[in-house]
Amino acid sequence: MSDLLHMQIIITNFNTELITVISLGINIDEIFRWQLDNVMKIIMHLLTIAVIQEMVTIFSNQYSY
Repeated sequence: MSDLLHMQIIITNFNTELITVISLGINIDEIFRWQLDNVMKIIMHLLTIAVIQEMVTIFSNQYSY
């Protein structure tokens, strides 16, 4: 599963849970923290991949002579 699709699923699940929780009058703090943590992990993963790809491009251009 791609990271973007995974993030879209998490956001969709979060929206569904939020509507359910609000309608039941449940405290949303714990659900929000868990979802936010998951989204932040995915964002950090995507940023790490982007940085590595950029470094590979720079080094391969530098040593391609």
